[in-house]
Amino acid sequence: MRIDVSADSFDILQGYSRVLLQQGRPILDRDWNEQTSIVLHQLRALTRAIYGPHGGPAGGECGFVPIVVEGLGIRLRKGWYSVDGLLLSCEDDRDYMKQKGFEPAKMAAQKTYLVYLEAIEREVTAAEQGNLLDSALPGVDVAARGQIVWRANHTDWLSDPKNPASVKAPASCRDAIEQANAWYEFKRKKQAPPTVPFPKALEDKLKELAKKSSNQLLRAECHSEGIWKLSTDNAFALFEIDAPDKRSATAMNKITIQLGVLDSWIPEAGNFVELLTEQNVRFNEPGELLEIAVIVTPDRNSLENIDRQSITLSGDLSSDNLFRFVRVWNSRVEIAHDDGVMPGDYWQFASRDSAPDFVGANLRRPTRVYAPLALIRTGTDGTPLPDIERFQRIVGPKWREIDDVDFVDS
Repeated sequence: MRIDVSADSFDILQGYSRVLLQQGRPILDRDWNEQTSIVLHQLRALTRAIYGPHGGPAGGECGFVPIVVEGLGIRLRKGWYSVDGLLLSCEDDRDYMKQKGFEPAKMAAQKTYLVYLEAIEREVTAAEQGNLLDSALPGVDVAARGQIVWRANHTDWLSDPKNPASVKAPASCRDAIEQANAWYEFKRKKQAPPTVPFPKALEDKLKELAKKSSNQLLRAECHSEGIWKLSTDNAFALFEIDAPDKRSATAMNKITIQLGVLDSWIPEAGNFVELLTEQNVRFNEPGELLEIAVIVTPDRNSLENIDRQSITLSGDLSSDNLFRFVRVWNSRVEIAHDDGVMPGDYWQFASRDSAPDFVGANLRRPTRVYAPLALIRTGTDGTPLPDIERFQRIVGPKWREIDDVDFVDS
């Protein structure tokens, strides 16, 4: 989570069943969050026990069923579906190629594709959803929200080198199901981060940053191969770009951000901003990382500029970019990292009195869950063919009337 918390304390290995408040003790943000996480973990474990790794309800309510409609392509049926205990909802029959915040790549001709679901739980703050703020509390930030988001995507079933099931075309329906199960198991194992030591170069840099900002949650996150980004406040400071569609083509290294309720976290020259599209934010994907060269304080006497901050970046943005948000980072470090580390992997450390505790820290990986939906083949023009092999599971308990039960006198 990239929100302003004192600690992310939930740990499944502790086996806690609830949080117990005691009289005369302060209530911390982490207590509330951990109680919520404990209950959610139990509910999702129960859902997994009923529906398995993925499954939907019977009676025509199973959602995300791929259907090929002539002239319209692939449609996803309205309904809900459970993936690893997360309940995903498809509110209406959805055009597969026009999903919210995501558009899959166009399918090529005469190919076989695996269509699958991907889901994550992410945080939503007032920078994205202004209606989270209360008009009776102007200038005051509020609690964030957790949100389950999904997208349906496809991969070339017969030529994806990362797909262990792509050795041959399935010879039968049973063969296809076994290969889909192998694909699911491969994706599940990829969610476990490697066990690697915290690099000394990152430790030294975070210690230096912690001296300037005590009592915060430090974060070191992998941005791309060999590049790490560091934050002294868990990288929670997200700002919306002001009028991104009207950016001047002659000043491609300048942006203006809306401060909103985060005017106490205005970035400084030498910091880094990560420019993010709506898709980047929605699915926790890395954006474009640039250093801040100059901070220009606008005229605060102007109502138009009172809530704005202009930033000059160290590099130019592409003219066709779709960036809508920026996330602030304190520093950028280039180091080689161990095999198996992926963009988005991170370490968190609670810093108290400018002394971060690095002992026993484990690399974390944001959880993504997957479910195979169907195999879809395309024709000579790339149009999906109607013969679909589906992998979705329908779960319906066997109910019967009480009068149908034979009672035997004891």
